[in-house]
Amino acid sequence: MAMKNEVKNLSQVSEKPVRPSASQEDQSRFRTWWSLSKKIWRLSRQHDILGRAAQLGFYFLLALFPALLGLTALVGMLPIQSILPRLLGYSYKVLPQESLFLVEDYFRQIS
Repeated sequence: MAMKNEVKNLSQVSEKPVRPSASQEDQSRFRTWWSLSKKIWRLSRQHDILGRAAQLGFYFLLALFPALLGLTALVGMLPIQSILPRLLGYSYKVLPQESLFLVEDYFRQIS
């Protein structure tokens, strides 16, 4: 008996799906984006993403300059001496004037 009622109810359903209005779609999209952003914020706070990003940035900068100094020392030991002036030319484009004095002095010491 329940099956007959169910079939009756299904036969009464119209073939056209009911679409929500534009304002309802906008509200549901806003709710979806808002809930997604809240979830991302909660998980980033839970896993301390901003703190880890700061740590990685600090350690990257801390390790960058010794790595560059070591690399230039190794390049200075190579028999090809035309590489150092080319690197110094690149450093003129990138480094500020105050830092350039230190780099030039270091290049003079290793060559």
